Amino acid sequence: MTFSPEQLLSILRPDAQPLPAACPNDWRARHPNETEQTFATVSKPRNRDIHANSFLTFYATADVLADFPESLDCLKSFLGAYFQFPVSAWSTLSLDGIGSHDRRNQQIRTTALLGQLPPKRKAEKRLILTLQDLFPDEDHYNFVFGEADYSESRAIVSLFRYQIPRGAPLRGTPLVRLLKVTSHEVGHLFALQHCLAYLCNMNGVNHAEELDLHPLDLCPDCLAKLAWFSNLDVIRRLADLHMFCVRYNLDSERAFISHRMALLNATGNA
Repeated sequence: MTFSPEQLLSILRPDAQPLPAACPNDWRARHPNETEQTFATVSKPRNRDIHANSFLTFYATADVLADFPESLDCLKSFLGAYFQFPVSAWSTLSLDGIGSHDRRNQQIRTTALLGQLPPKRKAEKRLILTLQDLFPDEDHYNFVFGEADYSESRAIVSLFRYQIPRGAPLRGTPLVRLLKVTSHEVGHLFALQHCLAYLCNMNGVNHAEELDLHPLDLCPDCLAKLAWFSNLDVIRRLADLHMFCVRYNLDSERAFISHRMALLNATGNA
């Protein structure tokens, strides 16, 4: 059985967890003027299926390719399941063209790395994975986990702040953090903005502890928006994510996906 975005909202919304009050250092406390992107505001005919034929081109800097090859395979599989689109094998992105004006101590400016990408193709989304610590153009940020540029359909994510030994495969919390950050940034490339309604992978994040509180999957509203924008098969998506979580021993994430599948299957079999 297939479910429309409106049906997803009806079935899953009663089970959604509202966002708790923000702590002083949380994203919402630092960005009080963000506005909510509701399903009603985006579910216009002109937005239907605007990302239906998307595919992802995956780039990595040489240090990632050398030290985390298993993580790249894992990430490719996960993002393909999460967004139900083709993901390329990764290409190497060089740091040689990054000038001193785009470096700050051991950090690199996000836009400098994003600017190394070739011109985008129609329906293409692009993701860079790097071990370099990142800082954005805005001066008031010490660092960012990642950044997305919707207009150019490109995003970047850093592995720097996961505190994992090089040469070791990602497991447990470091792996879940990477999955959350990459899917969050790619979610922006599907026109999803920060979620202010429920606990959701599209919640803004200001620190690692806040990241750990948010779920890996999307809230009902953001899932409905993704389905509206890309016309994905939600049942197949959940089945693929469930298989991924089993493979990588992500027990709490698997339980969350299983619960959602049960809610939808119960409705479909009623």
